[in-house]
Amino acid sequence: MDFLLDAHRRAVSVLLLGLAACQSGPTAAELGRLQQLDATLQERNGRSARSARTVVAALQEQVARNRMQRQDVAVLTMAKEVRAQTDSLTRYLHELRRQLRPAPDNARLAETRPVEAALLGPAADTLQQRLSRYARFLHQLVPDEGGLLAASPTEDPRIHEAVGNDLDGLSFGEFYFRGASVASALTTLGQKEAEVRRLEGEALKRLSMKVGSHRGFERIGAQALPKFAQVPEGETYEAALLLTSSHSEAYGLTMQANGRAVPLRPGGVGRVELAVPADAPAGPASWAATIKATYRGQDTTYRLRVPYTVQRP
Repeated sequence: MDFLLDAHRRAVSVLLLGLAACQSGPTAAELGRLQQLDATLQERNGRSARSARTVVAALQEQVARNRMQRQDVAVLTMAKEVRAQTDSLTRYLHELRRQLRPAPDNARLAETRPVEAALLGPAADTLQQRLSRYARFLHQLVPDEGGLLAASPTEDPRIHEAVGNDLDGLSFGEFYFRGASVASALTTLGQKEAEVRRLEGEALKRLSMKVGSHRGFERIGAQALPKFAQVPEGETYEAALLLTSSHSEAYGLTMQANGRAVPLRPGGVGRVELAVPADAPAGPASWAATIKATYRGQDTTYRLRVPYTVQRP
């Protein structure tokens, strides 16, 4: 996903610089690239939304199995609030998209007036404020993420890397939307939603790791947190694999996915990547997780079968 977001930032930056130099609109090739990028972002955003719903539903089931322990219920409540805040912000982004493109045709994609009417001045300030408010809300869960969600060109080092200091005088709204075509603005909104969805996914993953961690030995077990519950043929399935207990007594940790070793990241979280063959049959699939550890002096093996769905692109 990061390469898509970075590619979009470069595309928007180059387009804005070009429009500042001359009043000719974007070329057909530029429009085509922006359309393709926006379509990819929308597909990924839809998958991220479905994955978030799946994670919260799984959390709710796990909390119920744990007999509604107070600490678990608090985690579930926060997860639901994360979902609610995300839904509210993404509905707002989708409404802005509808204002820019009320009909599903390409007639207005090269126009700039709809963008000026919908996303310059106070409207851009409102968008920046809502993005900033969302980032502040998630800061309690992912303090190391989200600081650039609503950043202006002066504050965002990624923009400096793409175009230098030429745009430092522009505000958030001017950088993203002044002189921008409808196609460019749609892609910007899609990219902002992608960043929101990524933050939501990280917050839900960290909340999931807290459920059952207070229960001690009887609640330790394997848990998989998929990046997406649905994966197209020919792409890579990704998931985090971990023990549900955060106690430090577990050591000598090793993990496997379908019998192959899984690399461990700091904190004892395994990074699972499984290539889905291009000719894999669409429909339900699964993989086998195995975690071995020494816990309170005993060598223990935890096994888990993780379902996912193979989709046709």
